[in-house]
Amino acid sequence: MSKQKQISRFRRPSSHYGRCRGSALLEVVTIAIAVLFPLLYLSLDVTAVLIGYLQSVHVAKDAARAAASHSSQSIAEEAADFRFKIVRPNAMVSNLQMVGFDFIPDRSVDVKALADVKLPAPLPELSVVKLKAHALVPIFSSSVTL
Repeated sequence: MSKQKQISRFRRPSSHYGRCRGSALLEVVTIAIAVLFPLLYLSLDVTAVLIGYLQSVHVAKDAARAAASHSSQSIAEEAADFRFKIVRPNAMVSNLQMVGFDFIPDRSVDVKALADVKLPAPLPELSVVKLKAHALVPIFSSSVTL
């Protein structure tokens, strides 16, 4: 037998080998798309909820600090409400509002906030998430008794 016949006897036909490699690549790409796209959408939703939570907590703390700098409950509540009014709604966080205000003179200010977060990749039954934020700030009096 010649050398060429020996080599061809142990080698697979080229058409069969090429077909297996292409279908394996197609399966890998399909599985990657089926797994990676839902994970990408889930990470976008989690990021949106985290940003919305951080923004609502920040505004609630800012409002509580503004209210703690006043001595009258009505003026303190107006100052806290003003902090919520100056926040502009954006594409993800909308309807950020103060839902609770508790002013205890010479002790603390308690502000509760509610925010609606629109998910960028919503599920059919879940497109808006409602988040609650809470901030408690102590009041430090400026008068010192000796």
